[in-house]
This record gives sequence, structure tokens and C-alpha cells, in this order.
Amino acid sequence: MIMPRHDADQLPGSKGTRRRVASGDLQSVQVLYSPDAEKAVLGCMMAQPAEVINEATVSLVPEDFFVHAHIEIFRAMRDMSNAGESIDVMTVNQKLADRKLAEQVGSPGILAELLVGFATHLNVGSYIRIVKDKSLLRSLQTACSEIVTDIYEMPDSVPSVLDRAEASIFAITSQDGASRIVSGREEIDKALHLIESYQSRKGHLQGVQTGFHKLDEYTAGWKPGEMIVLAARPGQGKTALALTFARHALDQRYDEATDTWKKPGYSVGMFSLEMTNEQLMLRLLASYASESLQQIRSGNLDERSLQKLRLVAADMKEWPLYLDDSSFLSINQLRGKARRIPFTTIAAQRLYRSGRGQHQLRDGLKRIFPDHPDRPHILAVLFRG
Repeated sequence: MIMPRHDADQLPGSKGTRRRVASGDLQSVQVLYSPDAEKAVLGCMMAQPAEVINEATVSLVPEDFFVHAHIEIFRAMRDMSNAGESIDVMTVNQKLADRKLAEQVGSPGILAELLVGFATHLNVGSYIRIVKDKSLLRSLQTACSEIVTDIYEMPDSVPSVLDRAEASIFAITSQDGASRIVSGREEIDKALHLIESYQSRKGHLQGVQTGFHKLDEYTAGWKPGEMIVLAARPGQGKTALALTFARHALDQRYDEATDTWKKPGYSVGMFSLEMTNEQLMLRLLASYASESLQQIRSGNLDERSLQKLRLVAADMKEWPLYLDDSSFLSINQLRGKARRIPFTTIAAQRLYRSGRGQHQLRDGLKRIFPDHPDRPHILAVLFRG
């Protein structure tokens, strides 16, 4: 019988066992874990290693288990699999004994118990998901506890509290970000459907127009699920190019039913960390009216140019355009806003790298887009320390 660690306060539960943990002066919370699911995963790994071991070790890490004995057994079988060693009760017990852990985890009795409780490995995916979900919940509870502690201990450092909170939540969401491995057979029908869609629109733009005919020929337009990154040194025109893309996307869109271009165009969300909404709109107006931005700023426009800008402004009021010039917009904030606003194209400009490192920024950008596979995404990015 596996006994939880000595500080556990067992509570009855139909789907798992709860235990109370204290965090300083904070109110005790109940941490969920499922001993049955943990045992089921380990039993499947030991009884059917050839069918189960790879899926389990790809999806889980030892720390996803809660019971200490389960952690060590999983780690032992994972290491044995990586080394190409056979896995059964005797070999796993020997591995634990070599590590001087057999008595501590209750082996070989616990290994026999895992096999006795084994029913079928066909549902191992569900068992793994339960173990992973409970692990994520425990991590989230720990993060929330730390956030509350920071709030009480650093009331005069709100930016630091927010930054630490964002970092801890981001670390948890990253734990479950592994891509699902699928058989090529599953994607064949999707690929064929895509080919047929391209054929049905032969001679027409396949995606969102870029505003540059040659670029449209090369790309066939921006298509759903694509991430287009504009990266360059300061002053090279990233914002201007992104605005040009956005302007042409906003102006009109192709209607397959009538085989015509209609106004307004595609919805666009513009996020800028260095430029105000007023400055962005000024640039869009100048671009759409083909007027010099310098002339506009200097006030040297004649009546004809002013009238053209007024007409263009009236047309632009019908655009499905959304602007956000929030300073210090984080990846998680951008992702959350992208979920709430119904735009088709995202143009995010000059996202800053935080102290958590460039790799987290890269991963964070990539994680924005799976939420919206039905739209292309355009980013004019400048990384600055």
C-alpha cells in the first residue's frame, strides 16, 4: 500500500484524493491529485512498456506525479527505457535497489500492487491526461499562493508583482505546450481539401491581399494560420510596411459567393508599444490619401489635399479597425486581447524582450497564434533589451 507523505491530510473524494497544504499565513488550500490515475499510468508502463512507455515519457515528467514513490518509479522506468533496458517487476525493483530507493518506496510490494491493479493499456491516454491536469492545477495553486504573498510583501512595487505573476503563469501554460503528434493519414483529407480550395480559386488571390502585386504573386496573399514577421533595425520602415499591409486588408475583401471585391475588408487589430493610436491613424490617413506625412505635420496642405483627407477619413470610418497603444503590453495580455476582439489579422509592432529572456518571448509569440488558426498574423518586431 502506498502511503502519502507524512504531512498529508486525506480527504475523501470520488475522483481523486485531496490534501491540505499551508502557505505561510495564507488560508490553506486543497491540492488535488489522483493516486488511481498515477497508479494506472505506472501499471500500464510496467505491463505494456512497448505500447505505453514512449507516450508516457513524452507527455509526463517525474514531477507531474504527486506521491513520492510514484515519482521515483516513473523516473526509474523512464531512465531504463532511454537506456534500452527491459522493464518488468524484477528489473525495475533492481533499478530502485541500485539507487537505494527500494525500501523507501516500498518495492517490490508496490510494484506488484501496480500490476495487480492493471486492467488495460488502451485508456492510458486518459490516465496520462488526468495526471498532467492535476499537476498543472497544483502548479497553478502554488503560483497563486506566491502571487498573493507578493501582493502583501511588495505593495509598493506593483510592476514587479505583475511581472512575477505573469512569469509564473506563463511558466505553467508553457508546461502543456507540446505539440500533438498525429499520423500523416489524419492530415491527408485536410491537404486534399486545401488543394481543391486553391483550384476553385484559380486565377484569384488565395488569401488576404498584401498591397504589392509581386508579393501577392509569390505568396498568393496572407493565408490563415500563417505568421509573417517583419524584423529589421530601427528606422527601416517596419511600421510603415505593416500599416500598408493593414490598409489593403481593411479596404476590401474577396467574396467567393459573388466573385467580387467588397468593402469593408478584413478586420485588423493594431497593437503598438511605441506609437500612439493618433500617430498610427495619422500614418494610415496619409498612406490611404497618398499625401506626404511631413506636409501634414508641418501644416502645409492646400484645400484640395485637405478635402481629399476628409473624404478618405469618411471612408476609413467604415473600416473594422481596432487599435491598442497600451505601453508595456505583455505577451499574455496581447494573447488575451486577441481572444476578445474579432479581428482577422494581427499587426503587433515592436514587442520588447523582458528580463525573462528572448526564448520566452519567442515561445510566447508562437503561442498567441494557435488560438486563431483561421487568420493570418503580421508582426513588425524589434527586439530590444
